[in-house]
Amino acid sequence: MTAFLDTAAALDPARSAVVEACAGSGKTWLLVSRMLRLLLAGAAPSELLAITFTRKAAQEMTDRLHEWLRVLALEDDVTVRTFLRARAVPDDEIDALLPRARGLLETVLTAQPGPTVTTFHGWFLDLLKRAPLEAGLPWGAPLLERPRLLQDEVRDRLLAQWAAEGSLRSSGAPAGVPLAGAAAPESSEGAALLALLADIGEHNLRALLKHFVDARAEWWAYTDGQPDPVAYALDQLRPGLHPDLDSDPVAAFWADELMVARVKRVGFALEKGSKSELARAPEIQRSLGLPPDDAHAALMKHLMTAGKRRKKQATKELEKALGAGLDAYLRDLDTLETALEAITAIQTDQRIWTLNRHGLLLGHALLAAYQDAKAQQGVIDFTDAEWQACRLLASEEHAPALALKLDARYRHLLLDEFQDTNPLQWQALSTWLLEARGADSDMTVFMVGDPKQAIYRFRRGEARVFDAAADFLHTHFGAARFSTDMTRRLAPAVVAAINPVFADVAG
Repeated sequence: MTAFLDTAAALDPARSAVVEACAGSGKTWLLVSRMLRLLLAGAAPSELLAITFTRKAAQEMTDRLHEWLRVLALEDDVTVRTFLRARAVPDDEIDALLPRARGLLETVLTAQPGPTVTTFHGWFLDLLKRAPLEAGLPWGAPLLERPRLLQDEVRDRLLAQWAAEGSLRSSGAPAGVPLAGAAAPESSEGAALLALLADIGEHNLRALLKHFVDARAEWWAYTDGQPDPVAYALDQLRPGLHPDLDSDPVAAFWADELMVARVKRVGFALEKGSKSELARAPEIQRSLGLPPDDAHAALMKHLMTAGKRRKKQATKELEKALGAGLDAYLRDLDTLETALEAITAIQTDQRIWTLNRHGLLLGHALLAAYQDAKAQQGVIDFTDAEWQACRLLASEEHAPALALKLDARYRHLLLDEFQDTNPLQWQALSTWLLEARGADSDMTVFMVGDPKQAIYRFRRGEARVFDAAADFLHTHFGAARFSTDMTRRLAPAVVAAINPVFADVAG
């Protein structure tokens, strides 16, 4: 259950909390205030771990913390009391906390190590450094500085190779038999490339491959442990599709004499209708003499509307002209419409299967080549760090020892802009937090964000993770959930107008 923001409860250093706060409501203010409250309550600087989404945000949080510590150290007692009161420090505790507040600047600046304020990727890289050597992880490998450049180089090289291999099939050479003088034999990748180019075009193919590489962590997670990842993914897809994907539903339709007879009757009936129905009649009758695929296209155009049934099956003119024969016409028309819908459904499933079969094959091959290229250079990228860290935390062999190292260092976790977290990042965090809770750790967690501001879907951010994490923290850490819809960036009248809109969307 979500309650309106109670600042005192949200900043209580002894309790975990989740705050859903809109833009301009002071999320950074809350998070850094929480850090101060933890330090005032006796937490060692090294026990604080704050994770945010960008290095810029991490620097802003660090700068804000140091600025406020200077206020506590240098301003007069009245100002400091007001400062602490604004951060929900109980009035009867302020005087006792003044000496500690005055000394926090020195405590934090001289702490070795001090508070950790980092990004998810920074935290993952740190995890790899903490991994035991026997885990075999590339913790010492440098980061690839321009991953997109290497991805494009690998992609272009493979596309050229696949195009050369695919050209053998287009030339008519038998499967597996190269043309005389050809440098490369036909390959399944070459055939897949030709099929995808014919279906979706080069621009969409490049976009598909880019998306596959960008989502490689999810692909690894989905197919982890499978000897043939592509076959595994296709096996999971297959039960949801039509049972006979090799069938030709169009040919079967026109081979059915009863269906052909219905087409004739419907075409003749439309000759008696309105001007628009009369115009469609000869086109439907003409379809009977066309090849199956052309005939099917004609029926879809003149019997259906944008692939769906027409809203009006018969005009008043046609109803009057048909008289007692209207019911027979409507039955024929309904049967044809149902058959055409079934054909469309089968063709859709066939296209889904074909696109996935070819797209996954090329995507997986591209990803393998990209990983090989990085290995040859002895580098990793951020996604490698993310995936390896997640695997490390999920390892029955290595996770307990790593969790002990983390628990020995960090006692308070603060998560900023959590709406931009992707599922794999949350999986890694939640695995650690479960280990901590299982070890009876007294860790506290403070999470702040706003699902309505989730703008990094293109980087795999998933707003729904916020709700999943909030439920997890409530279950395992007793975290209360608060929300605020007030912002300092807009006039109250604008806020009053906008909030009901988002309330309807949320509902």
